[in-house]
Amino acid sequence: MRFCKNIAQSCISRFKAYNIDEKMIILTVISLFLPFFLAAVPVVLSMLFIFGDKQRRSRLAAVPGSLFILAFLPVISLAAVLNRNWIGLMVGSLIWIMFMYGVYMRSVMNSRLFKDIQLVIISLSIVSALIAITQKLLNRSTRSTSTFFNPNYYGFMIELFMLVAVFYLFTYKKHKHLVISAIILNLAGLFLSNCRTAWIGLIAGVLLLLILSKKYKFTLLLLALGALVAGCAIFFPEIMPRWNASSVNHAADQRELMWWISSKSAMQSPIIGRGLYAYTQIWNSNLVGYKTVHCHNLFLNSFLDTGIIGTLLWLGYIIMHPISVYIRKRRGLGEQIEGSSRLILPILLTCLCHCMTDIPVLGVQPLIMLFVLLSCAGSGSFKKQEVRSKR
Repeated sequence: MRFCKNIAQSCISRFKAYNIDEKMIILTVISLFLPFFLAAVPVVLSMLFIFGDKQRRSRLAAVPGSLFILAFLPVISLAAVLNRNWIGLMVGSLIWIMFMYGVYMRSVMNSRLFKDIQLVIISLSIVSALIAITQKLLNRSTRSTSTFFNPNYYGFMIELFMLVAVFYLFTYKKHKHLVISAIILNLAGLFLSNCRTAWIGLIAGVLLLLILSKKYKFTLLLLALGALVAGCAIFFPEIMPRWNASSVNHAADQRELMWWISSKSAMQSPIIGRGLYAYTQIWNSNLVGYKTVHCHNLFLNSFLDTGIIGTLLWLGYIIMHPISVYIRKRRGLGEQIEGSSRLILPILLTCLCHCMTDIPVLGVQPLIMLFVLLSCAGSGSFKKQEVRSKR
């Protein structure tokens, strides 16, 4: 009891030491582990506060690539209005707010805050896993979702949790028991979510992270784990039922139909698209294909929703994350958040692998969590600083 009290007092003391921007970000991270309908609330409130402050607005404009996101809103709004896609107009506005929140986090992120954020994510991911285990014990016929919208969203969140845990383990080498416990419990949660694509994204992302960290022995261990998962899927389908041939073929047929319908519809408005959730509008109008909110492929869905212009805008902003880190590291510009050059590419690879056959990043919790982690790119200063190596 005294141990828990000491931890609580330490956390409160740490929180009080943050400035207002850091407090908003920490509270946002915590909110991502609450039921999904609460996750967007602190983001929206934070952005109202930020837009109302001239100094904070000016910081947003200084972030590399932020102009891409500022131009993104009129594109997706015009596309939705022209196609009478009113749901897409509302969802598009919310997506834009979350993008802008990602820009905001980059403008204030620093090494101390990002390190604390990682520890919060690792700790709360354990709680999420325990909730998932409890859900399975209460109803063994369902896939665990924890506090997230559906099992696939939870699977994607676990991919990000695992990247953070592995990165923290090899970067700071503290709280090892906590981090290893988080890794084990999150693997259990991933198994209970029964999300097929998450295994592929997780192995690819962690594999790249280990290679960039030069942890070659662990790389071989991960490859062995990947082979074990594949073997279980092939030879013991009763353990992983969604990996059997019938289930995989059914999913492939669904996606083939969705991709064909989306490709055909996207060509009708290739420049600015049809607005967010265009696939839903198409299905409601024609009752053709598999009923869902997107076409289960990030780039095809983006082409359908935002067209060539919108796709290039958000891609340009995302690509600026690794580029800005590379420039500052190469030339000694601005503050470097510890390990950012090793974390961003694995995150993007994980997201890319998962989003080829599903798009969990369209969910509130996954998208904000993705931006939280990508904020390690920081904004930095592109003015030359006198940086000397300490040798």
